[in-house]
Amino acid sequence: MSLTEQSPVIADLGDPAPSGRARERLGRFVPYAARYGLIAFLLLLIAVFSILQPQIFFTFRMAKTILVQQTVIMLLSLSVLPIVVVGEFDLSIGNVLGFAAVLIAALGEKSLGGWPTLLLTVLACAAIGGINGFLVSVLKVPSMIATLGVGLAVGGLTVGVSGGETLVSGIPNLIPDMSSTIVLGVSLAVWIVFALCLVTYAVFEHTPTGRRLYAVGGSQVVARLAGIRVTRLKFLAFTAGAALVAVAGALNLGQAGGASPSFGPSLLLPAYAAVFLGSTTIRPGFFNVWGTVVATLVLAVGFTGLTLEGVPYWVEPVFDGVALIIGVLLSRGEVTRAGR
Repeated sequence: MSLTEQSPVIADLGDPAPSGRARERLGRFVPYAARYGLIAFLLLLIAVFSILQPQIFFTFRMAKTILVQQTVIMLLSLSVLPIVVVGEFDLSIGNVLGFAAVLIAALGEKSLGGWPTLLLTVLACAAIGGINGFLVSVLKVPSMIATLGVGLAVGGLTVGVSGGETLVSGIPNLIPDMSSTIVLGVSLAVWIVFALCLVTYAVFEHTPTGRRLYAVGGSQVVARLAGIRVTRLKFLAFTAGAALVAVAGALNLGQAGGASPSFGPSLLLPAYAAVFLGSTTIRPGFFNVWGTVVATLVLAVGFTGLTLEGVPYWVEPVFDGVALIIGVLLSRGEVTRAGR
């Protein structure tokens, strides 16, 4: 009889199974940590700032305020999603948002009515997105160069329409009503953004178009070989994204009460920060709707809590910039792991 057979204790000490089981448990835990880590971080931020500012931060009023304030950023981030999913960038979205707000105010002075004004603005912004899509998908201009040029042109057009002034008169009642109307205790703007998130999620996850968009972003060469019309899908992505920006511009106008030609470009950075940070959660390695929503809330809760603690206003762009860098680095790592 061997020594191992004579002594069960020695046999257990020499058995590598426990460490194997530990590695197996760890292997099962890691995917969940990657998928829900950002959500856990959001809950941690809420808990920390609730302890530091219990009378101000940990209230339903503060939660509603954060949600309303983030509707524009959240919708702007949502407009970026179809574009980054196909592997491109749109640097004109900030200028298009400012143009949408100014155009609504300018058309409102013509007494066209709320819905016709909003519809014309959505069509005008979609046309701008179509120009971006044509330059990128048909003429093969790099998206950063094409959208930067279009953005500069739209910025100039915005100043021309507004005369360089903030427009406050003639705004259709429909626009401020989107933010002032309360439904189930929350602003209607929040429900509008939530509905658009649901529609976008359904398109990405449950339609052939959504799967083809992801395929184009994965590899345009493979997508073409599979019979996917890459040019058409890229054009569609830019057009749909710009149409969503128009709605974001309407929400911003309703909240601000006036259309400033200088507002919009400053929102480009937080929108992309939310998109890239969101690709590290829910569906790690993929740009996705609910991950973007969670990331937007993380940025909002973080900066709101820091502001309540007396942090100066200039910290916000620093906070967003660091979040964008971290999001890019983490998403790159998730894409690598997903590929493996």
